[in-house]
Amino acid sequence: MFNVDQKRIFDKVKSHLISQKEHEDLLENESSRLLRLDNNNQLRMFISGVGGTGKLFLIEPIKCLVDDIWHPKSG
Repeated sequence: MFNVDQKRIFDKVKSHLISQKEHEDLLENESSRLLRLDNNNQLRMFISGVGGTGKLFLIEPIKCLVDDIWHPKSG
């Protein structure tokens, strides 16, 4: 599926997203969530490459991962 670099990037993003979601789930109310989320570290990555190197192949599963983490399907 992924090459070595894509797998490394995907795993880093996945780990960061899961950590963010767990942190968010620990917060008790909306006001503390807004205050504390501002203090979270953002993950910033630049993914480059010429056409056909697999950027979209990597980004599409990341989009699905975000959706699965924050909008899980019930049932």
